[in-house]
Amino acid sequence: RLGRHQASRVFAGLLATAMCMLVLLPLFGLPRSVWLAAVAIPPSVFAAGRLWKQPDTTEFVVPAQAMTLLSFVLFSLGGGVGLLIAKY
Repeated sequence: RLGRHQASRVFAGLLATAMCMLVLLPLFGLPRSVWLAAVAIPPSVFAAGRLWKQPDTTEFVVPAQAMTLLSFVLFSLGGGVGLLIAKY
């Protein structure tokens, strides 16, 4: 098991990897409008930052969970809208 401290680092790395992969998607044939998924960056940075600073404090973890969920929703909506814009 990673433990809370190491898990918070892995979590930040996963979010950073997802955002970096978003930048590369047009190289694989997707339209650049998928970059609208970047709307998820602010809540992702907030969540990762909260967990990075205080991975053992529940008062910091709960808002990070909410921001993580929001970032997933925004990523999906932004990318989906970007694909729809490119299609029409």
